Amino acid sequence: MGREGLLLELMQVALGMRGALSECPSEKEWRMLFRVCQMQAVTAFAFPALDRLSRAGQKAPVGLVYEWLALSEQVKAQNELMNREAARLTKLFEDAGHRTAILKGQANARLYPDKMSRQPGDIDIWVSGGQEKVIETARQLGLLKGNIAKYSFDGDTTVSRHHIHLSKNENEHGIDVEVHFLPSSGNINPFTNRRLQVFLEEEIHQENELVREGFRVPSLAFALVMQLAHIQRHLVSEGVGMRQLIDFYFLLKSDTNSLRAEVVDGLKRYGLQHTAEAMMWVLHEKLGLEEDLLIAPRDERRGQMLWQQMMDGGNFGRYHPDKQHGLGRRILAKHQHRLKMFRFDFSEAFWIELMYVSFFIKTIPARVKRGRLSLE
Repeated sequence: MGREGLLLELMQVALGMRGALSECPSEKEWRMLFRVCQMQAVTAFAFPALDRLSRAGQKAPVGLVYEWLALSEQVKAQNELMNREAARLTKLFEDAGHRTAILKGQANARLYPDKMSRQPGDIDIWVSGGQEKVIETARQLGLLKGNIAKYSFDGDTTVSRHHIHLSKNENEHGIDVEVHFLPSSGNINPFTNRRLQVFLEEEIHQENELVREGFRVPSLAFALVMQLAHIQRHLVSEGVGMRQLIDFYFLLKSDTNSLRAEVVDGLKRYGLQHTAEAMMWVLHEKLGLEEDLLIAPRDERRGQMLWQQMMDGGNFGRYHPDKQHGLGRRILAKHQHRLKMFRFDFSEAFWIELMYVSFFIKTIPARVKRGRLSLE
């Protein structure tokens, strides 16, 4: 069995869909599976499946189990730290008179059967008040100390049209934080993005639930739409991985019929229909999500494209083979990826191509100053 089949069956065991793998992996295959889980950022989520497999007579090598356990414990400790920091940031901004909500990451982790098993990345926190006010408050709170750069190659702390990225170098716990003054980066297509942002703004300004971890989370309707847009943007530009798929699985498991109807009605208007249909195919066909939890028809062609891209690239496409080569090959691979996405969603692929051309032109002075094509 190849790595794709092993990963899929392990995820099915972790989700309780099956009690054992089709066949017991060899020691080499167990090692490969461990590496693939790391690439997909699902190591800790998958770890409890090893115990179930052991009881079914499919035992992983003892040394590997301890290695897997050690990484899972690290993820647990990271989650505890991230939850504390999310709660601290929530209190800081709310005491300063802002409304807040934690987006994605730690808000998603709460929906997992083991809330400490989701591998964290950074903290995304929405803060009300608009860009100028949020930046001013961040400075007053001591969260923002240095200058803000427009592009990441000019500094660790950057500002985009929807958030400030506070580098882990600025955070006392070494955590990357994105402070959102808009709830989402949205779509590349400006027309669908306008409708999307209106919905998200209206939704996030509702009362956000204060959860036991000490931070606030937005509604499930917001989370479903916002994260679908997040997946679409990364898919078209670079890639997504298994962690994003598992996140969406548990979001839909937590949904209600009334919220689902609200989301379904808006997918086309928000420019998310194709991505939703691809996700529904993958979630149903690969992870066995029940038919009555789907929010769109299943599109097999786009679903296959999404699945293959996930398997090839890992978490956010970072492990795609083309990214292990030199600059020229990487630039070409990125361009080829965007061209392939025309078959997935013509509109988003068209607008993202324009965005990259515009970015390249705007950054010509920086490239000339550095005396090289790359800004990495």
